[in-house]
Amino acid sequence: MGQQKILLPTIRRVITLTALFIFSAILNFATAEVDWKTAFYTDDSSYYLKLIDDGFVQRFRLHKSVCNSIKEATIVTASGKNFTFTRLSTKNLSTEWGILYGLPLEDYCWFGARAEGLDLNNAADIKYVIRFDDYSGNGPYFFTEVENSLVPFNRLLRTMDDSKWIHLGPMGATAVINGGVYYKIWEPYAQEVHLFLHNSSENPLLLAANAELNNPRRLHSLYVPNSQLGHRYHYQFVKNGKYEQIEVANGNIVSPTKIDPMARKIEYDAKGGQHNGYINPRAIVSINSNYRWNYDYVMLPPNLSDYNNWIIYQLWTLTFNPQKKNNSYLPGTYNDVNTRLDYLDDLGVTAIEFLPLNENRFYASWGYALDSLTLTQPNYGSEDELKNLVDNAHARGLRIIFDIVINHINNALIRDPLSQTVARSKFFDGNTDWGPRPRYEMIMVRKWIADSIISQVADYHLDGLRFDMIKYIYRNDENAYRFLQELNYLLKVVHPSIYLSAEELPNNIWATTALGKGGMGFDSQWNDKFKNFFEFELSSYRQKNRSVNLTPLASSIIGYSNHWENGHELNFGLPITTVNYLGSHDFIGNKNPIVRIVSDYSAYEWDGNNSFLRVRPLEDPSNTTVNFRAVHNDFTHALGKLAYGVLFTKPGAILFFQGEEMANDINIENEWQYVDAKQGNAFPSKNVDINRYVGSHKMPWEFLNPSSDQRLSFLTAEEQALFAGYYNFFKQMIRFRIENPEINKANAFNSAIHYNSILTYQLTSGDRDYFVVANFGYDQCGVWINFPSINGWWTELINSSSMIYGGASNQFTNIISYESGKNNQIRSKGPSISIFVKSRDGTINTPLYLRGTFNNWQTQEEFRLQTSSSRGELYSVDFEVSSAGDYEFKLASADWQIEIGQASANLINQQKTSSSGQLSYQPGMANVRVNLSKGKYKFLFNLRDFKYTLVSKE
Repeated sequence: MGQQKILLPTIRRVITLTALFIFSAILNFATAEVDWKTAFYTDDSSYYLKLIDDGFVQRFRLHKSVCNSIKEATIVTASGKNFTFTRLSTKNLSTEWGILYGLPLEDYCWFGARAEGLDLNNAADIKYVIRFDDYSGNGPYFFTEVENSLVPFNRLLRTMDDSKWIHLGPMGATAVINGGVYYKIWEPYAQEVHLFLHNSSENPLLLAANAELNNPRRLHSLYVPNSQLGHRYHYQFVKNGKYEQIEVANGNIVSPTKIDPMARKIEYDAKGGQHNGYINPRAIVSINSNYRWNYDYVMLPPNLSDYNNWIIYQLWTLTFNPQKKNNSYLPGTYNDVNTRLDYLDDLGVTAIEFLPLNENRFYASWGYALDSLTLTQPNYGSEDELKNLVDNAHARGLRIIFDIVINHINNALIRDPLSQTVARSKFFDGNTDWGPRPRYEMIMVRKWIADSIISQVADYHLDGLRFDMIKYIYRNDENAYRFLQELNYLLKVVHPSIYLSAEELPNNIWATTALGKGGMGFDSQWNDKFKNFFEFELSSYRQKNRSVNLTPLASSIIGYSNHWENGHELNFGLPITTVNYLGSHDFIGNKNPIVRIVSDYSAYEWDGNNSFLRVRPLEDPSNTTVNFRAVHNDFTHALGKLAYGVLFTKPGAILFFQGEEMANDINIENEWQYVDAKQGNAFPSKNVDINRYVGSHKMPWEFLNPSSDQRLSFLTAEEQALFAGYYNFFKQMIRFRIENPEINKANAFNSAIHYNSILTYQLTSGDRDYFVVANFGYDQCGVWINFPSINGWWTELINSSSMIYGGASNQFTNIISYESGKNNQIRSKGPSISIFVKSRDGTINTPLYLRGTFNNWQTQEEFRLQTSSSRGELYSVDFEVSSAGDYEFKLASADWQIEIGQASANLINQQKTSSSGQLSYQPGMANVRVNLSKGKYKFLFNLRDFKYTLVSKE
């Protein structure tokens, strides 16, 4: 089938791979003919394989375009028994096999076979292959055991030998229909694997091995007819004639207990930083709960335009909505999040991305120090409570993303013999800064990871995955690079519309390059270049020092990454391949929330011997009022709105951390600051104080209504308005993105830097055009900006400095449309962002009145300017003067926040018939002075040039 060359960008060399990586045809069934082998899929999960007490039931699927390519498919066992597949009706598939979320059943044809009369403890009976005979005459083909690849079509071989038999069943403890449990585990290096059933008085049970010692694919299995759901169990490995013992917790605690890496449920006597491990853990035989899903239909099938419009809310379950009991904070739960889903729905986000939910040794943490790929953190809630949360989110159209960590996986539960002196084991290949790195060269390690992730996607009806720091997966490792390709391929096969996003810092264009072109096949990657501007360029940006280098931001806005090749910075290409953010758990934890980055506030707190940035300024006892106001004031909030305004006008996916919509000021600290870690900060020695940790990190709900919180009683009404305005601005910008989903089809363009402090750029969304003015400098009362040429006018749609968004006044809004293709004088508060939209006609979007001495500066409706032309460029108003003399006037809003005076100080002497002059949009200009005769006049105002004309009607 040929070969393809794939560039491994970190290693900077080209490697030759098999046809396994020619995925372009496989991923697009709409193109030409599809070979049935590439359209074939099955696996050993409960969605495709069921074990019965005397055999098993297997099913597979083909894409509907190749349903008639197969002449016959047969299960063939090593004991010589054959079982033929038959075509299945799709009518009851979901009831019989479980819901395959995200997979349209009608796009496939399904086949099933029941293999019966088998002994699940007979080696020959539990070895099998699936034989395919097709109409090409090139067969037969044999679907075999995983060897070098996880992809099903790579397991279809033309020849068979004893090493190719599939060893029946998934890894883990599988409940068998009609009774019993089938136990299966991978262990190449133990002479024997013993199963201990805690609910039985039986002696340890010996599992049968399928291969010789040290075979990297050596599996062990045992069917136990009298075992059942709920039974506790663990394994022990015999090496060198005795049970292997390893240190499992602080205090030199050693144990021979091995926990099933695929266990769905465990229990233990204790865990936490005090132990740095688990005391007396045991796995529990469990199955995927039979939750009744109610709202899948809301999400499927996805509308492509809406699907590409990802506005992601990064949520930390522990701290999002925690409750108090006996005056102490408890860890937040799935149910606590559930009660706030309406808030997220009203905010307008389209997806929730949870920080990792996996089991880890701490009761309170970010979640990245995970100990299992299959278990979830028990203090967050039960499996059904998590499913209920996902289901209720789907009911509101909110998509769910899990944060996946496979660049490191801790050894606290796996208990592979890895130590400071043993750098490599069957599961692990050395260490990272965060924990042991999986040994990706081992096919069974790859299968363990892939099976675990695919299981979570299927069981919890997930819409997306975010992969943590993939560079530390594939760096200098061809096997790991290939694994990422295979994993992404498999995820798209089991859930075609799943969203796969990678954290890749610095960026690597190959992460989002298609599989068929040798890339890793992620849908998007975190935009490091965009984030870096706000993290680094604003480090010294302050109210009295607004010097900033806008060049990196101008480059990022139009799609450039920080991936360099051959001396050139590469463009991401389509903006949907990026996740743009400036507030994430890492950004806020490693740096600060945006309002604190540009403030002068800096304070520290202590936990034991550890000092770190104070988490919550409101808890700073030194001078709470002054410190809080140092973080929350007109300037910091204005810069925060500007920053997020730029984020929301950057094409691509949007992500922000919980609370950022409220002007969050919490510097989140990871759990390691609170566990008194020893030996180079590597070994925790105490538990996290949950009340302190959760209490200081909890979501700042009080910012939504500061007057309701006694701690904020010192805030003035104007200061309270800052918070309401900030939140309103966030909601408005989210609404802007929801209403403009096609903004993601193309990068911003025509970016330009003005006066070293103002960045402008254009956007398109379908037939709508936008022009953005981002002012990082000082107040500009009348700055000249060149507006792009379009067929129409530019009308201000959003201005972050307006009062509705917490501004002190509306003085810097631009209420008059600007003619395109010319320099225009605008008002721009510093810092602020203004978004102009193309309009067919010129307009004045806030009532303006002709106010002067002739009408005592009043604002009656008769003095309101009205449009006087078909394209809206000319406005007029009629008035009358009762006597001849000198008069003064201005155009002004009813509240005087917008006033338009004369462009020069020259007195204009009115003649008997008409006179004209020039007005200026710059605030604070002098009144226009004219000499008028008694009589009636028409005042004409031209939006194109800001000229007025007085015409006598006598």
